[in-house]
Amino acid sequence: MDRQEFQLAYQPQVCLETGKVFGVEALLRWHSPELGQVPPDRFVPVAEKTGLMPELGDWVLVSAVRQARRWMEAGTPLRVSVNISATQMQTGAFPARIQQILRRNKVPAAMIELEVTESMLIDNVEQNRAILEEIRQSGVKLALDDFGTGYSNLAYLQHFVFDTLKIDRLFTKSLSGNDSRDVLVRAIIATGRELVSDIIAEGVETEEQNQVLQKLGCSKMQGYLFGRPMTAEDVELQINSESQY
Repeated sequence: MDRQEFQLAYQPQVCLETGKVFGVEALLRWHSPELGQVPPDRFVPVAEKTGLMPELGDWVLVSAVRQARRWMEAGTPLRVSVNISATQMQTGAFPARIQQILRRNKVPAAMIELEVTESMLIDNVEQNRAILEEIRQSGVKLALDDFGTGYSNLAYLQHFVFDTLKIDRLFTKSLSGNDSRDVLVRAIIATGRELVSDIIAEGVETEEQNQVLQKLGCSKMQGYLFGRPMTAEDVELQINSESQY
């Protein structure tokens, strides 16, 4: 962080009903002059183990909110989704810290969405529920990431209130257009409609997956078919292009 080797990349989230980008997911990248491009699955576990994740997570949140402000000032407001860790969430006064960052940057709470995974929720259920509910009551959006791959499944959705459910890429990858094989994704979408406002399918890479998801009732997507993680400047170019999707 001191050497400014960390950067954020942004992957577009699109709504096929409007054909427009409505948001992005902020993704952390480390460009090391000594090690080259270091993937998150290498350095994030180290940050967790050494107790540095709250500091690193705070940097990500501040950077993402500042970028949301720049897009808002440019006339292209986007909802920015930020992944948070269990240790970051359970740091004292985390909801207050979020509000402090939003106030300092004059960014509306609804422009920021925090993503949590199922595995983060299995311990200290009541404590986590209280923290997330305080965050949600402030206007910040909450997304359940990697749905169906963790331990909580539907039982834990009874304890938490989310705005968005993200269908994991493992399910997206399995889509075939065959009704019998796609029944699980159909069930996830049908259940999600009753529980949350938005459903986003991750890892959409082919036009066939796009068509099957729309047929199953999911019109909001994220994946290489619509854009790889990119710089903020490239996001603006994509948004300002005459036609998007």
